[in-house]
Amino acid sequence: MASRDLAATRREFLGARGLGALAAALGLDLGGDIEAPACGELLVVCRAAMACRFEILLPDSSLAAAAGEALALVDDLEQQLSVFKPDSELSAINRSACERPVEVEHGLFALLETCARLWAETSGSFDAAQGALSALWRCCRKEGRAPRPEEIEAAVSQGGMQHVILDPPRKTVAFTRPGVALNLGAIGKGYAVDRICHHLRAGGVRNALAHAGHSSIFAMGGPAPGQPWLVSVENPQSPDEPIAKIALRDQAMATSAATHQAYEVDGHRYGHIIDPRIGRPAGWRADKVLSATAIASTATEADALSTAFHIMGLEQAAAYCERNPGVGALIVRRDEESGNLQVTNFGIPPGALEVLV
Repeated sequence: MASRDLAATRREFLGARGLGALAAALGLDLGGDIEAPACGELLVVCRAAMACRFEILLPDSSLAAAAGEALALVDDLEQQLSVFKPDSELSAINRSACERPVEVEHGLFALLETCARLWAETSGSFDAAQGALSALWRCCRKEGRAPRPEEIEAAVSQGGMQHVILDPPRKTVAFTRPGVALNLGAIGKGYAVDRICHHLRAGGVRNALAHAGHSSIFAMGGPAPGQPWLVSVENPQSPDEPIAKIALRDQAMATSAATHQAYEVDGHRYGHIIDPRIGRPAGWRADKVLSATAIASTATEADALSTAFHIMGLEQAAAYCERNPGVGALIVRRDEESGNLQVTNFGIPPGALEVLV
């Protein structure tokens, strides 16, 4: 294993108490009725990439090699998808696609097709072609200032998935105007988790939980026969306390929270989730979403939809879930009068959800 592996072959030999402690530390809850896996073992395989910690939890320690191989994919994916690496495939696309169509690796092309579909389905709330806008807010955060209105207007006008042309037969991407730049930060970790799970299945793994920084998760099978994985949803006001638990089996979950990576200028707090339609941080809506969790069939979709639901707010998130059976949303807001948190569920079956506030 490469030196970047934090614990690529580490085994955690845990009894029932140890299993519960590790699960709690990971933001997971295996449930009071679930026994420890065979021989009391839980294998945890981890790797640092994409500015977070990827982990695979396995109830079968004999699958260490398959898990290590699956996580080894993440380095290549980061090299392909990162806008912070000048030699990445995505950076090459951003440099050249305005001048000519650029041929794209088939997996990345499929991801861009998913981006285009979700952009259309969410009315632009999820937009992978707002690289200029992301760069503007990232620069202003470093400088400790808010963007000027004219800077925001210019960045919004330079972006948008409507300016991206995908050619499926040729697997090429082209931009219709200068300034367009792709940024997969709101979907890349979910895509990586899906690729990890695809590799695990190909290696014969049927029960595992893979996550990227705890925010993008896919649950394969369960931790014990007949049991789902029970995953905690973080309380946006008290990160050490879960606000809900969701049972997952062969499903994905992702959470976006406005409280993460926020910065303050002149008494005004700016969140990192930017509404691409107006160029400003989400939270301008009257419902003031603090966090949004999405449940979907793939981690790719869940990752993107958690961001979109955060931006869309209650009514639009509810409408999306109604149009797309199998997709669920858990929206956390703060009541302006009482200050209490409100948790609203769309599309998640009652038996799969436990709200703790």
